[in-house]
Amino acid sequence: MSRIVALSNSLRLFSGVTRYGIAIVSVAGASAVASLLQHFGVRDPLASIFLAALAVSFWYGRTGPGVLGMVLATWGLNVSSILRVGGFISLLMIVTTGT
Repeated sequence: MSRIVALSNSLRLFSGVTRYGIAIVSVAGASAVASLLQHFGVRDPLASIFLAALAVSFWYGRTGPGVLGMVLATWGLNVSSILRVGGFISLLMIVTTGT
């Protein structure tokens, strides 16, 4: 019983800012690792790396930061696939025109 109480107390140590920060940092770290692996020629490491970032976001941040991590990971996957296919110009056109 004391372990359950200790676990619930340790989960409260993270403030809201810290939990959202963990979500942002985990997705940013996944993006950096995926970019590095693509640079070295590893084929398609994106999905598993972003999935690990989502697991960290939901585990330490719970629901709200986890959803933010999911949105950021989806955006990161889309941006990386656009950059791989069309380059920076197509990304710039999508951002400016919305299509």
